[in-house]
Amino acid sequence: MKKIFLIVILVFSLILTGCYNDYDECCYDINYVEEYNNATFIINTLEDLQKFYNDYKEIFGLDYIKKYDINGFYDIYDKYDSVNFWGEGNRLVIIILNEGYDATEHRLISVTYSEETATVKVECSIPGLNSAVEEVCGACLMVIEVSGENPSFDSVEINRVIKK
Repeated sequence: MKKIFLIVILVFSLILTGCYNDYDECCYDINYVEEYNNATFIINTLEDLQKFYNDYKEIFGLDYIKKYDINGFYDIYDKYDSVNFWGEGNRLVIIILNEGYDATEHRLISVTYSEETATVKVECSIPGLNSAVEEVCGACLMVIEVSGENPSFDSVEINRVIKK
């Protein structure tokens, strides 16, 4: 009976795991890696995206990320290779959000700019935060498209808002 209960809880937490936002298809479940807590990467070119993939594919399990009908990091790569995304000064910001709870969901609230910094505000919703939920670590890779019309920046700050 305990095994069935544990399996039900595990399946339920896997269903809840992940990210959601107002901008479709920008958040993916990845391997939890503690030393990359709230890491950010600014991707200026297709070559930068290829380098990110090569440098981090094993660490974050990029070949295994899935969301809806997107499978693996190559589908993200294809999305930005198949259109003229880079030619107009557009960029990507990739954010790694590691959590103490596997069931944490994320939602992009806003991106603002001041001087040379982009501030990304992310809402983190942690179901059962005040209950006896067993802690399982989870991680999210959030991809944010930044238009060339936005101010230039060379650093990213993450402002996390916890929603209970």
